[in-house]
Amino acid sequence: MKAERLRETLEVLIGSDARPVVTYAALWPFMRAMEEIPVNDIPQTILNLLINVVGSNRSLLMPTFASGYKNGICNLDKEPSTTGLLSELFRKHPQTRRSLSAFFSFNILGPETPGVVSLQPKNAWGDGSMYEWMEKNNVHFLMLGTHPTSCSYLHRMEWLNRDIINYRYDKRFEGILLREGTEYPVQETLYVRSLNPPVINDYTVIYNDLKKGGMSVVMLDGVYIAHMRAEDMKNVYMKLLKKDPFLTVQNRCEFESLVNGSSCDK
Repeated sequence: MKAERLRETLEVLIGSDARPVVTYAALWPFMRAMEEIPVNDIPQTILNLLINVVGSNRSLLMPTFASGYKNGICNLDKEPSTTGLLSELFRKHPQTRRSLSAFFSFNILGPETPGVVSLQPKNAWGDGSMYEWMEKNNVHFLMLGTHPTSCSYLHRMEWLNRDIINYRYDKRFEGILLREGTEYPVQETLYVRSLNPPVINDYTVIYNDLKKGGMSVVMLDGVYIAHMRAEDMKNVYMKLLKKDPFLTVQNRCEFESLVNGSSCDK
């Protein structure tokens, strides 16, 4: 895969409107496919390309999820991203800033930065959260090298349907977030998966529905490149969940039995 071909593909997928671009990425497929570039140079090459394609008139975001509090403190200036090498490289970019969350933080570069870094959500996927912000801004979702269903925004729909979902529950965390020399006392509620029985999710089952609902998927030398607007993703998954709230749960029988009292053959 040549870098110019990747650039042309991204330009077509995300267009040129002003909406923010939220990128989820896995680099290993690119390491195999971009043979003309030294392996050690591939991460920075892709990041530079992505920043250039998005441009300075709109914002680029990447998940830089953290591992939570340690002794009641999460230092967002030092806590590495748990969501891959490219997101960690983006976190270290001197012009990006990090949103406030001990678990679901995002780094951002671009004109939407002030609004994003001011968010202090009480529910990780609920009101005032990054995911509600994505919904309101109808962001571009861009999945690079990951399966096209690897997008954490899908959890926003699960939270919105929490009245019919019994395999997640609220769990509150509180502590001090450190960012750019300032302390933020924070209480944040996550909508976590059940551990008894443990939830086994498989979001690939909604792949075809997402494609029918507006997702564009390109395969470049065996590497997935996918794009979808937040509004389209929400519309598709909301309808699916309302019809079948257990759709993405592989071990659904264990949870259905809790609702209807039926036995579950193992």
